Amino acid sequence: MRNLNIQIPAVILRIVFFTVFFIAHAKPSKIKNDEAVVFYRQSAWLDKDVWVIPVFAFVYEPEDSRVRKALVKKFLKKKYGIEVDDDAIFSKRVNAFLSDKESGKILEVKIADKKYELKATDSHGFVYQEIRIDKAVIEKHAVNNFVQITLMNKGGKELSTKVKLVPDKGTTIISDIDDTVKISNVTSKKKLMQSTFMKAFTFVDGMAKAYRESAYEVQFVSSSPYQLYPELCAAFDTEKFPWAQFHMKKVRLTNSSLFDLFKKGTESKPVQIEAIIKRWPNRQYILIGDDGEQDPEVYAGIKEKYPKKIIGIYIRTVSNRKLPDGMSAFKNGKELQKLLKR
Repeated sequence: MRNLNIQIPAVILRIVFFTVFFIAHAKPSKIKNDEAVVFYRQSAWLDKDVWVIPVFAFVYEPEDSRVRKALVKKFLKKKYGIEVDDDAIFSKRVNAFLSDKESGKILEVKIADKKYELKATDSHGFVYQEIRIDKAVIEKHAVNNFVQITLMNKGGKELSTKVKLVPDKGTTIISDIDDTVKISNVTSKKKLMQSTFMKAFTFVDGMAKAYRESAYEVQFVSSSPYQLYPELCAAFDTEKFPWAQFHMKKVRLTNSSLFDLFKKGTESKPVQIEAIIKRWPNRQYILIGDDGEQDPEVYAGIKEKYPKKIIGIYIRTVSNRKLPDGMSAFKNGKELQKLLKR
């Protein structure tokens, strides 16, 4: 995006400076009634006789700014020639990016009948913490391989999430999202912006069934921002995908990278995939992506680094380009099912 070289009055700069200074030095505080919390789905792993329970949350104050939304609409029209045609969807998606991130917030959670106070949220409103609990204690409280986490300090309102206990051995599908299972048109920036901000999410035929009937664990890796997670997760549930953790990207709409929402897969996915493999080093993995961007190259690099752990690489054909050796192509969920049964 072009730099505009706008001269900002000194008084505004001073206000911004002291606001940032105040936030950075503010004492941690508990959640207020007008603040909201999002828990992101997480998967637990075994470390000898201890389950490592990750808790990942985002604290924010909901925002509905007509002025800021109008600026986004103006940008979309000027940059991509896009007219907003469904204001309800647009408002919901954009508001997720425009909400006020709450730093320095303390969450109290209950896991297996014990309370834990998490560290304060960071400057972006996120908190991630791993809680180690004895294997026998967790498995006593687990139901169908899930353990519940309950937020204790949200104005008397109970908010809970579930963490899945993933065994040390077995097979896991690591899957891309955009243009692999969800139709996003990543190669066209205009269509990508439309599918991101203005249209209901749509999915590739048969993919939910293929993943569901494989009976494998599923982990989704994506360059999409976490702000899309609530709606994305709800859409995946409606489509009847199996339960899965989503590994996404933190992003802020505050600077010249305002609409650079989707990093290249070569930047984000290797880190996400290797983190999964390191947490479950004794599992085997099937990598699933598409040929629209860099999935084949990323997966080839992972296969080269972990040759004994990667037992299959399946690529959905979007551009029909030649794939590296050892990869199998598919067009839809029905074709993928056949590959997963081999």
